[in-house]
Amino acid sequence: MTIEQILADVKSDRKKKVIFDCDAGNEIDDQYALAYALSCKRFDVISISASQFKNTALVPNRHEGMLEGYREVKRVLALIGREDVPVYRGVGGKLSAFDEDALLPEVIPVDCEAVDNIIKTAKESDETVYIMVTGCATNISSAIAKDPTIKDNICVMWMGCSCPDMGGAAEFNLGQDRFAGRYLMNCGVPLVWLPTVSVDETKGTQTLKTGRRFLENAFTGDDAAIRYFRSELPLEHDGGYDEDPEGWWHIFWDVAAPAVLETPELCEFEEVEIPRIRGDEMYSFGETGRPKALMFVKFKDPMKVLDNMAKGINSFAE
Repeated sequence: MTIEQILADVKSDRKKKVIFDCDAGNEIDDQYALAYALSCKRFDVISISASQFKNTALVPNRHEGMLEGYREVKRVLALIGREDVPVYRGVGGKLSAFDEDALLPEVIPVDCEAVDNIIKTAKESDETVYIMVTGCATNISSAIAKDPTIKDNICVMWMGCSCPDMGGAAEFNLGQDRFAGRYLMNCGVPLVWLPTVSVDETKGTQTLKTGRRFLENAFTGDDAAIRYFRSELPLEHDGGYDEDPEGWWHIFWDVAAPAVLETPELCEFEEVEIPRIRGDEMYSFGETGRPKALMFVKFKDPMKVLDNMAKGINSFAE
């Protein structure tokens, strides 16, 4: 797919197939993004992958991080009554590379349920499958490295790296597996790039920021799922939620991924040459022959995105 074809498809009414690859359990935004994605009308989440992460405050190692994410996905599906969606365990650690300094590191693929499912789904589908990655790029990069032919039948949406104007790529998802991230950005797979922070505070996925008051107003009622999204989830991950209602806020980064496919009319996009990510995670610009991506720039109305998220999640209430 060319950049023009990707943009046309993103904006089209074609109902897309999506594999949702996430690090649920790392913080709270994946759970909201997953439930929202399962409510969306313009695409179908056909399976879910758990990706590895290491957050020393929560899990002791990456394998346990992946398992914690797997359990959290299962919990969300049970709460919203969508246990019919298959969930796959991902790679339990970072990828290794033969040449760590290479522009396109030759990563060593790792077999697991999620990798096999991505490959099988891509090869059996008669249409483009979107791989919506809201955590590190370990699972999708391992799948592409194991079978590069799947690039012909997928489009990857990755929430990773900072915006190009930051000069450096470093952020949590890239840092969890920098070889996987560099590989994904350089391997030539059709890519919708969703960078996180920008020098301009109106750009990037950072604009999906809201607080306790919004959650209390958006999620009303006594349904178990609604209670979970209103207060139980943020309380589990952030004790500050039970303090001053005006003093707690959170960036719902990962909600951006389903929002791009569900409400592309609220998005601004730009065709960009992907900057080179050096070994120190700084960007290098201006090199010839760089692969291109469709880059998400900003939401025209971030609060409308968050309102749509809440409306979608509320639809699961009994």
